[in-house]
Amino acid sequence: MPLGKGIRNLVLAGVYWLPRPGWWVFVASLVLVAWAATGYVRALTPVTLVVDGVSQQVHTRRTTVGALLDDAGIAWTGWDRIAPEPGAAVRSGMAIEVWHAHPVTVVADGTTRTVYTHSQRVDEILGQAGLALRASDELWVNGARMTAGGILSEPQARPLRAASSRGAQRSTPLTISHIEVRRATLIHVSDNGVEQTIRTMSDTIGQALLEAGILLYLGDRVYPDLGAPVTAGLHVRIRRGTPVSVAVDGRVLRTRTHAATVEEVLAELGISLVGKDLVIPPPDAGVADPLHIQVVRVAERALIEQEEIPFQTEWIADPALELDQRRVDNVGAPGIRRRRYKAVYHDGAEVARHLEDEWVAWEPQSRQIAYGTRIIVRTLETPDGPIEYWRRIRVFLTSYTEATCGKAPDHPWYGLTRLGWKMRHGIIAVDPKVIRLRTPLYVPGYGRGVAGDTGGLIKGKHIDLGYDVDNFIWYYEWGYVYLLTPVPPASEIPWILPDYP
Repeated sequence: MPLGKGIRNLVLAGVYWLPRPGWWVFVASLVLVAWAATGYVRALTPVTLVVDGVSQQVHTRRTTVGALLDDAGIAWTGWDRIAPEPGAAVRSGMAIEVWHAHPVTVVADGTTRTVYTHSQRVDEILGQAGLALRASDELWVNGARMTAGGILSEPQARPLRAASSRGAQRSTPLTISHIEVRRATLIHVSDNGVEQTIRTMSDTIGQALLEAGILLYLGDRVYPDLGAPVTAGLHVRIRRGTPVSVAVDGRVLRTRTHAATVEEVLAELGISLVGKDLVIPPPDAGVADPLHIQVVRVAERALIEQEEIPFQTEWIADPALELDQRRVDNVGAPGIRRRRYKAVYHDGAEVARHLEDEWVAWEPQSRQIAYGTRIIVRTLETPDGPIEYWRRIRVFLTSYTEATCGKAPDHPWYGLTRLGWKMRHGIIAVDPKVIRLRTPLYVPGYGRGVAGDTGGLIKGKHIDLGYDVDNFIWYYEWGYVYLLTPVPPASEIPWILPDYP
């Protein structure tokens, strides 16, 4: 509501309640005051004032922007953004914007300073403070650590309450209020003669080398000690050991060493040699770069092996036992021969074996078989009359002719037997070890014959019955052959016949 109109309303309201006598004097006084106030208001300049985004209407008699802000109680400094500038003239209906710079405390290089800024970027604020951030430095913003070299480009706003010129409350996202730059310490490192410079935030030399990616091995030596504190300009010397790999007990150990011999390397690693263990190269060999050591575990064991000694068979003639009868008097048993070896193992694998002793633990026992030598002549009734025989043998029977004897017709021995006889019915091929040649024979179903031929396939208890080509009869069966009298001399009799076929 305009100020003049409000005054008039107030005056009229007061007049209504005054006593009637003399009222016109009071009314006249109020009217004069109202018209004076209205004239004063009309003499003020109206402007729109925007402070940190909060807008309000004001009337002023001030002629410059700066004087207007002072009159309105709005504090401002040279870091604030004011448009138009403080020295500009005030015009009716103009808009004046004020954006206050927010303070940021910057701690770096042992000093603390306050930077007034409109930025919410760490790099811009540090630039305003005249500071450069290195990748090795630590950056702390509002008490929280950021990644070295990181930029807070999109601040996580934490609303802070601030009062406007009229006492109204506003919210402004003043995220960055405190920045601390913790500088990395510069140290010099000589790594086996290779010089380098590193910057570190670590407290100890060991941690600084680890963060710098300088890998240390067992056997490397560092001066000063790894636990020594980091100080500016510190010189660290690393004396690398010789790289060594040791193959032992199924695994490979890798390390570095300053030892002078292989034996000293093994001692450093706690590897002991036992008995006849081998080391390649030998323990007194010097340490070269690089060095591979192989430890071979050597073990010796006594081994006992045994084998059977086959027993022999003893044939014992028994005149009381009939011909072709047998009796086992002793079944026999194999003997045992034992050998003791010394076996040598390398890493569990046998590499050598040496015979140390050999002996017979049990002697073999011979099998004893008694065979009959008592010959009994018997008579057999046949279709051709009775015959006398002194031995009957079960044999496998086949038959042949001169055409099937395996010789070509133009062969000089074609049609002739082993004894030079002409091939005919009654000639029987035999194995002379079973039936001696020229022995008279009788085969049921075949008749009388004589052992007068042999054959490459006629072995053991197998006879081949001879035929003429024109009257051939096929045989392929088991049967008996009878050896006819007279009984041959004892020296010509094969007392023990083979078991085959």
